[in-house]
Amino acid sequence: MSGGYALADGRLAVDSLSMTEMGCDPARHAQDEWLAAFLTLGPALALDGSDLLLTSSSVNMRLVDRRVAEPDLPLAGSLWTVDSLIVFDGVSSVPEGVFATLQLRPDGGFDVATGCNSGSGRFTFADAGLRFSELNLTRMACDGAAGQMETHFLRILQADVVAYEIESRSLTLQAGG
Repeated sequence: MSGGYALADGRLAVDSLSMTEMGCDPARHAQDEWLAAFLTLGPALALDGSDLLLTSSSVNMRLVDRRVAEPDLPLAGSLWTVDSLIVFDGVSSVPEGVFATLQLRPDGGFDVATGCNSGSGRFTFADAGLRFSELNLTRMACDGAAGQMETHFLRILQADVVAYEIESRSLTLQAGG
């Protein structure tokens, strides 16, 4: 759902609310309709610590701040598993049976499984991003989906500077455009 809103006199005023029509099952479709109706009826708003309370005469809804409910994992020490590839404007899932991971260590080292080969190297913080160096990989021949995953992963690891963003349990790495 998306739309415009305003806050006036402690109430939420939503207008031009639109929703995707993704063919949800009847129960979820009914839930979406209910939520849209609730939001457009102008519920009262209040903050209770890090919780947002939306209330009407018959509904009390408590929303927990995402950063409290699912805090960002630390960059170093977490094992990051690749679950999607973003190439230009397209996003694709990791091919079935291909497994790729990256773990940055607090000592400045990293371990990687590229989908085919595995190895390690060093990383530093540079230019509001990361710089990977000293990459040493096993040298198995990679073809098919595993080879494609490795090609994408190596483009990231060999870029001059890799931008990164952490949101909850997701790390997004971006190199180039």
